[in-house]
Amino acid sequence: MVVVYVSKHTINTHTQTILLSRNILNMGAEEVKNVEKTLPRAVFIGVPVVAVCYILVNLSYFVVLSYPEILFSESVGLSVGHDVLGSGGVVVVSLLVASSTFGSTNAGLFKSSRVMFASARDGRFPGMFSGLHQSARTPVPSVVAMTMVVSLGVLVGDIENLIDAFSAATWVFYGLSFLGLIIMRFTHKKKRRPYKVWVGIPVVMVFVSLYLVVVPLYQKPVPSLIAFATILSGVPVYVFLVMEKPWRLRPKVFDRISCYLARITESLCNTLSSRNDTDCSGE
Repeated sequence: MVVVYVSKHTINTHTQTILLSRNILNMGAEEVKNVEKTLPRAVFIGVPVVAVCYILVNLSYFVVLSYPEILFSESVGLSVGHDVLGSGGVVVVSLLVASSTFGSTNAGLFKSSRVMFASARDGRFPGMFSGLHQSARTPVPSVVAMTMVVSLGVLVGDIENLIDAFSAATWVFYGLSFLGLIIMRFTHKKKRRPYKVWVGIPVVMVFVSLYLVVVPLYQKPVPSLIAFATILSGVPVYVFLVMEKPWRLRPKVFDRISCYLARITESLCNTLSSRNDTDCSGE
């Protein structure tokens, strides 16, 4: 995916990939042993390695191809492979892209399923997604659900518009996360932190996030507006069905349905619910 759209999405997609590798580490922190040492070590070693690899790949494009060839090529990676290794190079590059895409998808499912699981465990998502496999201790229902959502998006959507919409939505939340870190640095000074970063880094990243949200919105507004509308559509759902009183208007039947679906999920996936706020034992 990265190679196919490199001529149109080079900066945004490569930056997204580098930030995604860091983000996945954060999402899995709950499952990491000795997180105070392991997580910073993974960030400071893994992210620079990924960044250097992508820089070298882009340099190779400009070494092999001319600027017009890069500009008008439908697949820069395949063009480079063909120029260097002939028809065999096209096969090699295609296999490398397939493996890279598979690895990226696997990592993305790992990250997204953990977000869904944590939200369900804390009562902000249906309880059927809060289950952990009894032996492997993995959130199987969340992994299955995210796999279905991703597959549906690929089947019914245009990949280029999906990338643009996904990028816009992602950078909104990245920016809010960076902003929240800055605020909490001053409002929760005495909170224990397993690891701590210099405050200048999130400040810079807030402006980077703002740039990567505003510029695509100006250049290609439709995918960005669809992403923002989708995000905003969740606000009334959260306020009236999830948020604590006095705003919550969730009928009791919702809890009964959630418990019923949780029992079915537990039976099918061999999981146990880890939900914190709902007891289904009496249902």
